[in-house]
Amino acid sequence: MPAAGASGGAQVKSAVRTVELLEYFAGRPAMHSLARLDGVNVVYLATRRSQHYLRPFTRVGRRLPAHSTALGKTLLATHTDEQVRKLLPKTMASLTENTVTDREQLIEDALFDARERLTLATRRL
Repeated sequence: MPAAGASGGAQVKSAVRTVELLEYFAGRPAMHSLARLDGVNVVYLATRRSQHYLRPFTRVGRRLPAHSTALGKTLLATHTDEQVRKLLPKTMASLTENTVTDREQLIEDALFDARERLTLATRRL
């Protein structure tokens, strides 16, 4: 069963339903998360966990720096480069040894890749 946020509300209920639909259309249980940007952070609104063990890193309500997560980078990729420059500082904190901490490198590499994946996914729809 998907987790619901403590505050409830229409946004969380809608997020939970969207995650359920993602699982249905995928045709198999998988890890699905729905989140939104809140400033420089990604906030998880709903998750549906895989039957396989995954770290509970994406619990509902958790906030993580958007530049440090795949979902956060995907959300950032929906913004223009200029919007990302206004949103993120020039240098950002590193959560792992692989975290991109330079804003321009993030835009040139990670966001470029995320935009390419979004374009391919949209074409498949």
